[in-house]
Amino acid sequence: MALELEFIAGFEGREGLKARYNSLDDLFALPVKVGKDQKVAREIEAGSVHPDGKRGPRYLLKEPARAKDFLAGNLALDSDDPSVVISRFNGYLCSRGERLAVTGAMEIFGDASPATTGDIRSGGSIRIHGGVLNGVTVEAGGDVEALGLVEEASIRSAGNVLLKGGFAGGNRGKVFAGKNVYSTFVQFGTVEAEESIAVDGPVMNSDLSAGGKVILRGRASLVGGVTRARELVSAPVVGSEGAAPTEISLGRNPFIARKSEERREMLEKMKDTIRQREMDFEFTTQSLSGLLEPHSDDPLSDVLHLSDLVRDNVPDKLDEDRREKFREAGSALLSIIYMKDVMGSDIGDGQEGDQAVDAPYPAATLKAEKIAHPGVTISILGQALKLEREYDRARFILKDGAVVEVGL
Repeated sequence: MALELEFIAGFEGREGLKARYNSLDDLFALPVKVGKDQKVAREIEAGSVHPDGKRGPRYLLKEPARAKDFLAGNLALDSDDPSVVISRFNGYLCSRGERLAVTGAMEIFGDASPATTGDIRSGGSIRIHGGVLNGVTVEAGGDVEALGLVEEASIRSAGNVLLKGGFAGGNRGKVFAGKNVYSTFVQFGTVEAEESIAVDGPVMNSDLSAGGKVILRGRASLVGGVTRARELVSAPVVGSEGAAPTEISLGRNPFIARKSEERREMLEKMKDTIRQREMDFEFTTQSLSGLLEPHSDDPLSDVLHLSDLVRDNVPDKLDEDRREKFREAGSALLSIIYMKDVMGSDIGDGQEGDQAVDAPYPAATLKAEKIAHPGVTISILGQALKLEREYDRARFILKDGAVVEVGL
């Protein structure tokens, strides 16, 4: 009697599944979440349907193999029914070289690609044993670790991001970490870390932003692109012999500065909208002359007056055109009040905290441990210096309102 291993947990709603697989690695290109003591699979006669009517993807067991021969970790046979496989752990069911295991983090044993895994999302950590190929999005509530090359992909993590195979972003790839980022190299990519960024190789024509420090180590060089950090940028070599334009900005938290700019733009747009709604209100009230005289400096009084008119059933006594104008006036007035409240709340809430985090950092420093080449522009708290010559073992700081080189 031929047996199959039928998987009965974690595949609900997953698209593109086949009824049968010849490889566990193919079936578990993307792991499935399971709970402790959950029944995850069962032996079943090939081609038959279980009495409970539940169906799941199947894997053919080649005689004399049985389910127990495929259990690698945190899995066991049910003591009440040895044909059923249960999880001993809250985690992710995955295939490890044609054997099954449950792991604490979501692990991808191969490349993350549009064809095999699609986009990957987890509330915990994610470990990818291969690369992350073009077009894939990875999102994690914990850390993200990729052992292979990350290409034109998007990685977003609430924790740390470790790119052990490097990052070649092709001017489209982006990595964001709520904590720190480590990579072996970065080329044509965007890397953002709310804390710090460390790279053990070259950073070429990329956009780096760190709330703390950017540190390049070993034989690394920082060439081209824009690098922003609040406290420190350090690299053996900064710029290139060909004077490639390389921008370095220091002294402020780039994320808070961006939030402030976004807030400013939002407030300006809201002011424009309020002005438009005030014009709408004024226009509609012209058609309600004698009924509603607006108080330009006191919209709350206008709302109360409108409420009194509604309570007295005044709109019901108007013709259809004036009744519609009355409704438009009320809508415009409520929008104005709401947006002014939002603006007041936005201005009052959060900015003091942002300003504390974004307090100017006058001790911000650029260190070029070996060479700083011409073509590098250094900005510290808005004061800029463009290098016109080569500097050996240089340290640049803000002193007396200017960016100067003081040596290591």
